[in-house]
Amino acid sequence: FYMKFKLKATPKDWLIFAIFAVVLLFAVSILVVNINTFATTGSFAGLNPFIGFGPKYISMVLVFYFVVSVQTKSYKFPYLVFLYVLNLLLVIYL
Repeated sequence: FYMKFKLKATPKDWLIFAIFAVVLLFAVSILVVNINTFATTGSFAGLNPFIGFGPKYISMVLVFYFVVSVQTKSYKFPYLVFLYVLNLLLVIYL
């Protein structure tokens, strides 16, 4: 069974995809760190995405990044964006 994919993407399309992938990775990192910190200490960690790339959180960040990146192809993606924006608002205003 052989399937030939015809992918026509311009360099602009690849740039948009790369920017989206990096922003999504940072968003997942912020979300994982804030949920974990809130569950353990009762306060949020803030908006620093680099905390999530440490040895304590990196495995959770990569697993959730994979799950969210697969979910972006489905109808649930706007719901996930809503949850992320809600998390950011909670972090900023609490």
